[in-house]
Amino acid sequence: MLNVLYIDDEKFDQIAFKRLVSQFHQTGVKLASNKNEALKILENNTIDIIVSDVYLGQEIIDWTDFEAEVFYVSGLEQSFSKLSESFNKTERCFVKPLKKLEINRILDIVKSYAPQYDIIHEIAEGDLDFELEMKQIFINEIPDQMLRAEKAFLEGNNKEVANLVHAMQSKIRTFGLNKIEIIAEKIENHSRAGHKLSEIKDDLEELKSLLKNSLRVIKRDLR
Repeated sequence: MLNVLYIDDEKFDQIAFKRLVSQFHQTGVKLASNKNEALKILENNTIDIIVSDVYLGQEIIDWTDFEAEVFYVSGLEQSFSKLSESFNKTERCFVKPLKKLEINRILDIVKSYAPQYDIIHEIAEGDLDFELEMKQIFINEIPDQMLRAEKAFLEGNNKEVANLVHAMQSKIRTFGLNKIEIIAEKIENHSRAGHKLSEIKDDLEELKSLLKNSLRVIKRDLR
């Protein structure tokens, strides 16, 4: 279940957003009309996605410090210029009302790294201690393997890059990280074929970034 927090002081837009998102499978919506309501929801709930109007009253609030993917909406495109220069306005800002295609784009960003625990549940058969152990192994091993893969990449060691990425693959598949699996497989195949590692630099960076987000979600789920 992906949990979305929509923050907007217009009831009309709240109702429209909730109705639209309710059409997407395993996605829930919580609504807030102001900063205080939103902070209370964030304090007491696990939120994967924050979608906020740029202006809440006269205030522009930066939600990027929270452990969630952040997007902004507005009835006026020029409002996005008021956001931080470092914020990705091209992919994370939308003019209201949002459409299904735009909701899909928002959800796809999170789905690219959000773990799916179906396989873990199947193996565990209700053994919560086992599930905890598997998650902890993922948390402990993946960062070290990624760090060593980066080191091997810088050293031009194709074989070591391939071996380390291969070692991550079983954990990646077990946690249902399908997009990450595709990227890891591409890196492994490229490295084993002896091609130039410089050609997969961007793929390795994407793998690192997505795994970092997956780790954040798994750690959060352990709380």
